[in-house]
Amino acid sequence: MSSYKKYFNNPYKFRLYTNSSSDLYNYQMNNLMDGFYDSAMNRSTDGSFKAVCLSGIKTEDNNAGSQNAEDAQPQGNYMVVTVKPLTSFGNILPDPASYSTPEEINSVISLYQSMFSARSDYVSNGENMPQFGQIVTCYFEDGSISDSNFSGLRFQEPKALEVSQQYLNLATIEGVQTATGAFLDGSSGLLGTPPSYEELGADHLGAAESGFADSKFGPGPDGVLRKKAWEALRPFLTKKTVLTSVYRGQDDQNRIIKNYATRYGFQGDTSDYDAMHAFIRSKPTPGLIVARRVGRGHGGVGRTGAFDLSGDNLDLIWQSVEAANAGLSGKVKFAKLKQGSGRSSIIERGNNCVHVHFELSDIKL
Repeated sequence: MSSYKKYFNNPYKFRLYTNSSSDLYNYQMNNLMDGFYDSAMNRSTDGSFKAVCLSGIKTEDNNAGSQNAEDAQPQGNYMVVTVKPLTSFGNILPDPASYSTPEEINSVISLYQSMFSARSDYVSNGENMPQFGQIVTCYFEDGSISDSNFSGLRFQEPKALEVSQQYLNLATIEGVQTATGAFLDGSSGLLGTPPSYEELGADHLGAAESGFADSKFGPGPDGVLRKKAWEALRPFLTKKTVLTSVYRGQDDQNRIIKNYATRYGFQGDTSDYDAMHAFIRSKPTPGLIVARRVGRGHGGVGRTGAFDLSGDNLDLIWQSVEAANAGLSGKVKFAKLKQGSGRSSIIERGNNCVHVHFELSDIKL
């Protein structure tokens, strides 16, 4: 039986960059993902490994009596907890222990739910369950790391108490048990309340419901593929993330340009879309990133797609997209940052959203 070696001697300590440090953040994140693909994704483990339990940080309640999503949850005769594998492939997501604020800690932990939810391999009604910060032994009953398939993750019944003091310390941070993090459906992100999308002339598309009109994904088979791409990405996103736009025609684009111009005090002719577009693009303010004509991405030209995501810290949303790229490798690929005009994903800080670009040829679902 072979097991993972520790390929990352110095795992990155993540920070949420929200200013001019974003280029450094993107550089670090891209390097991490490249290293992950080169090492972990091309290898697998058929043995057991250690992981730390991340369930129960807010309520310390993993006994099956909690209604909170961040606590252990029953699954038939078994229980499911969120874990962080203490392995190289566990480094694909940012380390909760690298954060210091309650909101950031809870948001980062929520990322692990979509990828590393481990079910007990023993029948349990909530008794003898690991608590937050406790070390457990895990293995994959099904799935394959080499195929980016993280399903079938199991944890063994704890026989002795082993804890990580580093993670236990997180639960002692003032406010962590009451903070409105990504586990809850709060309306305010770490950067403040996102603008209501009704004000921009389009429907509000909530991440908590994927049953919004199929027309928002575009017509025909390409629209079906865009919706499949969203359904694949959605589980990797924090619960506060909101999908605000996918496919739109030129009338939609004109309406968005006009409403942005009105919001920022445009005094000219509101039937002159070229003038309004130049106004909202002008630097330093408003300095928005808005195309005059729909084309690649939201317009679907060249068999492309795009998602605009808001509602949570933008860098954290981008980390979620990168995690989806790794977790869905070979099935779905979303564009990285700075790949060229009309071919890149963009963190649009002025617009308070993350624009996720993709080519439909990279959606193999």
